[in-house]
Amino acid sequence: MRGDLCDLVPAGDGGFCFFLGDVAGKGIAASILVACLHATLQALVTTRLPLPHFLERASRSLCEHTLPSHYATLVDGCARTDGSVTLCNAGQVPPLLHQDGTVTLLPATGLPLDVFCDEQFLGHRLDRQPDDALLLDSDGLVEARNADSYECGVDCLSRLAASLHPLPPAEWLETCRRDWLVFRAGAPKTDDVSLMVINRLADPA
Repeated sequence: MRGDLCDLVPAGDGGFCFFLGDVAGKGIAASILVACLHATLQALVTTRLPLPHFLERASRSLCEHTLPSHYATLVDGCARTDGSVTLCNAGQVPPLLHQDGTVTLLPATGLPLDVFCDEQFLGHRLDRQPDDALLLDSDGLVEARNADSYECGVDCLSRLAASLHPLPPAEWLETCRRDWLVFRAGAPKTDDVSLMVINRLADPA
């Protein structure tokens, strides 16, 4: 039973939408909320609403159909064939953008979904160049602790992302997974971990 949500959905215009999120709580209740949110997001992709309105509709749906104590953090994005990405971050761990040799944290543009029924969100457009990479992760990775109770942290992940460019996404994911296991050094896993890497391929010669 998972409290994380991670998916990629074709948008019908040659692009795609993607989302990575985390719902409050654990166990069966969290899994049910993930399933409801997942179904809502997949249905909304077909509406082709502007991304901020997309999230506002999803947040309102959760607000109308769940308990007040429930909420979800979510990064939602839509990638287009020209390489651009529109991104909204509803209280989720900041995604990392590797561009021009530097790693930048992309902060939240709104509160988590279902905090307020009339919550509004802002979209952020990224004009990506070939080989630029976007790394999304859940708090189960950056808040992981080792046997000495040290937290992994966003800074550690940023340094790792800088060292991995320009490897293929599959190698990013495998290296992050391996380093996360090494960091924990046998410490118990306390939360779900989700990772997504989206890069723009170099233009064909």
